[in-house]
Amino acid sequence: MAGESSPILEVSGLTCTMGGKVVLEDISFCVSRGEIFGVMGVSGVGKSTLLRNIMGLVRPDAGEIRVGGTNVVGLPEKQLNAVRARMGMCFQYAALFDSMSVYDNVAFGLRRLGLAEAEIAQRVDHYLDIVGLSGTGHLMPSDLSGGMRKRVGIARALAPEPELVLYDEPTSGLDPILAATIDALIVKLRDQFGVASVVVTHDVDHLFGYADRAMMLHEGKALACGPPEELRRSEDPVLRQFITGSVEGPIQVDTL
Repeated sequence: MAGESSPILEVSGLTCTMGGKVVLEDISFCVSRGEIFGVMGVSGVGKSTLLRNIMGLVRPDAGEIRVGGTNVVGLPEKQLNAVRARMGMCFQYAALFDSMSVYDNVAFGLRRLGLAEAEIAQRVDHYLDIVGLSGTGHLMPSDLSGGMRKRVGIARALAPEPELVLYDEPTSGLDPILAATIDALIVKLRDQFGVASVVVTHDVDHLFGYADRAMMLHEGKALACGPPEELRRSEDPVLRQFITGSVEGPIQVDTL
């Protein structure tokens, strides 16, 4: 459940323009320590752009993004990297280095932190075990299934022991059993290790099964935010159409 201490992430008045188009407009929310926070919405609404802003990969036009109290907007790269060390990023397609073994993929961020090789080995083994992939360190990404690649990506994100993990479509392209495995892992990280998560996804049913709160983006704005049960009761026609997956409603089919 959400922690009671100060938020690990605070986004205030975030506005971001890409290619002359306003992608995100006046977005504000916070994520407590140990909370699972979902971000949902149709394709192209700015969900992944939001994650890139949080990581400092994109600079917004306005607003603040505070991670552990530090505003990352406009930070010099060296200071930004120190804040990034408190975050882990799980990309939609895992983004593993194909020329590296599973072990070296998970160790990559740890080596950049300058850790001793003995500690790196301990952490790699530990986090591969947490994601259910013990004994796979010698394999190459080409040897792995889609679900295994996703889990290696999660192990890599967890190895630096971040306080906040960002997930971009963690279950896309997976069969229901593998998707449920990823869902259970996100919950395990919250319940056993107190890791906060921001999960970007189209999959409402999965998200509502484990999220503490969720926010829907629509036309670049935050349409609604709250616990899943509260969002399910909403009478907003856009939110209801998205949650139910109905063809009929204000969201045009050709934008899905």
